[in-house]
Amino acid sequence: MWIPLIILASAGFVSVTTELLPVGLLPLIGQDFGISDGQAGLLVAVYSLVIVVTVIPLSRLTWRMSRRRLLTATLGAFLVGTLALAAAPNFQIALLARVLSGAAHGLMWSTLAPYVSRTVPAKDVAKGLAVIFSGSTLGLALGTPLGTALGHAAGWRTAFLFMACTIAVVAILSAWILPEVPHSLGGGARTSLLAAWRLPRVRPQLIAWAFLVVAHFGLLTYIGAFFEGRSLPPAATTAALGVLGFSALAGIWIAGLTPRRLTRPVLLFVCAAMAVCFMALSMAPLNTAWAIITVAIWGTAQSAGNVFNQTSVLSAADRHTDDVNSLVVVAIQIGISTGSSLGGLAVQTLGVVQLPLVLLIPLAASMVLVLRTGRAVITAPDM
Repeated sequence: MWIPLIILASAGFVSVTTELLPVGLLPLIGQDFGISDGQAGLLVAVYSLVIVVTVIPLSRLTWRMSRRRLLTATLGAFLVGTLALAAAPNFQIALLARVLSGAAHGLMWSTLAPYVSRTVPAKDVAKGLAVIFSGSTLGLALGTPLGTALGHAAGWRTAFLFMACTIAVVAILSAWILPEVPHSLGGGARTSLLAAWRLPRVRPQLIAWAFLVVAHFGLLTYIGAFFEGRSLPPAATTAALGVLGFSALAGIWIAGLTPRRLTRPVLLFVCAAMAVCFMALSMAPLNTAWAIITVAIWGTAQSAGNVFNQTSVLSAADRHTDDVNSLVVVAIQIGISTGSSLGGLAVQTLGVVQLPLVLLIPLAASMVLVLRTGRAVITAPDM
């Protein structure tokens, strides 16, 4: 059981690293193509937007495919998109490469969880999913900062070429080792996304979560440009990305120890803690050490918020679990795309140093939604 799970976790690792690798390299990419940091941020925003638009249609088109073939195909698309980005002669080709990678990303994540449920005993599904999601977390904690360090040392194109080699290895292992599993269960029954969206305990929670993601990725996308604007060295960006990843692991661990009856106060605390961190980054005197400490608090809070949002949404899903999972993917990617776009607009109009203050707006919106929806709506039962 463990070898297939490790391969699936590796697929999650390369997908998240591919998604976030431009974040720490935006200044280098912008300089290479002769564009601003805000324009270069489209490499992140477009990626997420493509996932939102394509994940459901592609999932329906490919529901008859075996999961192994589908997963291998998405890794192949990742490989082509990453190589195309590394070799892109201009920014337009780079954007098209990200479109291909984004479509592969959404389809992959719609495949991973069903793959686990068909390859491990029912009693071990939760453990299997934990292994898969640890791969995505390590993509943030290790893949992105190491790729960023390589990009600063040897050029951003080299970082993506190295990433392509890693993706190729995972694709070969997937085709060679992963067991064959059937296509979706239920005779190809179509999803009922509208019914899931209408669930009264799901809709407000998804919107509040999306606002939290907007704030998080609005700053994360431009963290390199922000630290540069605050006169911090390039090493601060690499360190911050690594700290964000490992603090995410800490946030998951803390959330696991916290009773689910505290969901509402935890989510309020998460918004408040991120707001304080953002104000400190923008307004307080800043050096590398204080920046890293602030980023660690921000990452821990945001990660714990993700766990509690996920638990609360799924506890309200009733029999619509698969449909709600699809909506979760869409909501998160809308948040990423909107955050990246809002961040780029703020950088171009107000300046990069003011960016964290602008992102207090979506944080406030998330907090208001949590307050207004009421305790009964967003509190999940203890598990």
